[in-house]
Amino acid sequence: MLKRVIVLIGAAAMVPAFASAQSTHDEPRVRAVSRVVVDQQVRRPEPRVITQGRDRDGRVEQSETFQKTVRIGNSGELDVANIAGNIEIKRGGGNDAVVDVVKIARGRTAEDAREMLGLVKVEINERGNRAEVRTLYPRDQHIMNNRRNMNVTVHYTITAPANTRITARSISGHVRSADITGELSLMTTSGDVQITQHLPLMAKQ
Repeated sequence: MLKRVIVLIGAAAMVPAFASAQSTHDEPRVRAVSRVVVDQQVRRPEPRVITQGRDRDGRVEQSETFQKTVRIGNSGELDVANIAGNIEIKRGGGNDAVVDVVKIARGRTAEDAREMLGLVKVEINERGNRAEVRTLYPRDQHIMNNRRNMNVTVHYTITAPANTRITARSISGHVRSADITGELSLMTTSGDVQITQHLPLMAKQ
């Protein structure tokens, strides 16, 4: 169940569920977007890092990390939708938003973890000053029936221009924003929402 929290200036607000901060912008306009599938088609090869280890419960853990830059301008729009995992958004400079992705799969064997890692995709749609980031789990019902436990989390760390209008939601995970002055709509079903805004110190008269 989604709930509402207020935004505190100069401090952090952390409670489960929903946060919404309004700037002087109107509600974000939804426009048609072209599709760029990060896991299948990119403009240029992206460096990816695959690592393997074990978690505290002894399960095999495989992770994949990569980065994508989207050119949305200094007051563009960013929409992020996640299933399981955290979304961290922080202020950056310039006209680009940088999306760092960490996918983590846990299984009984290395083969099991590796298979799950490949089944969960990250998709980025980009057009003009708007970009969408999506976590996609398999839609094939046969795959889902044969794999009752899809133990994959995706964590996003996003650096965006300060005036970016951002919508970010996760079903299971924390959603946090720091020093973004554009319109914010942050939601989670199971996790914490945190909005931190540091105001510059006023000069003494």
